[in-house]
Amino acid sequence: MKAFWTGTQKVAAVVWHYTKQVVIAIGKTLWFLLKNFGIGLYRFGAWAGPRCLRGVKAFWHGLSFLWKQDLVRKTATLFLLTAAVAGGLAAVNAVTADTIAGHQAEAGRNAMRTVMPGAEFYETALPLSFSDASVAEFYAAYRGGLHAGFVALVVADGFAGPIHMTVGLTLRGDLAGVAITSMSETPNVGSQALDPGWLSQFAGKSAGLRLGSGAGNTVEAITGATITAEAVLSGAMTAMGAAAAWLLETGG
Repeated sequence: MKAFWTGTQKVAAVVWHYTKQVVIAIGKTLWFLLKNFGIGLYRFGAWAGPRCLRGVKAFWHGLSFLWKQDLVRKTATLFLLTAAVAGGLAAVNAVTADTIAGHQAEAGRNAMRTVMPGAEFYETALPLSFSDASVAEFYAAYRGGLHAGFVALVVADGFAGPIHMTVGLTLRGDLAGVAITSMSETPNVGSQALDPGWLSQFAGKSAGLRLGSGAGNTVEAITGATITAEAVLSGAMTAMGAAAAWLLETGG
């Protein structure tokens, strides 16, 4: 390692030496050309200064002419207003980002307590045999130091966008409860999935759950929002699949 650093230092010294020689040679060449053409630094400045000033004035006059054009003025004004609004929104987002993240985290913890009351949660790795990316996080739930079940954070594809769900599961892998933490489904239609009464149907259901009516391993659909109901059902079944894979891999 010492030999490597010594060699590196030698290479750097050689590179610096020749770089310096090149810079000095270029400087001397430029100075020679200026002197032999009879310009000199001061004369060159006297020659270039007025021309640069005229160029700046011409540029400024050009901008003034463009600003007087109605279309250009309106476009520039709109651009400045848009930039100001975007900057304001970015500033607000920067100030409130931590607060929003804190509220979201607290909402997530509350949802976990809802589907598995009285439990403590410890994040655990999903089994290698389970590869469904819609399960974002997976927790083991404990009550009184005893393993009581699981909680899965699932993202399902709804009618109007992703539906973020928190699914509680018993130690057998059946459903203990389902909570929806965020969704963008149609108000008063798909949003009916947020109704605690509808969500309460999931508690106690097992693998093979389907939409239907009456007793048994079924959940009633939502009138006018079948896609939303199927998405929530799919998310719940995905969570059951994750629990089943965990139990199979660990032997229960």
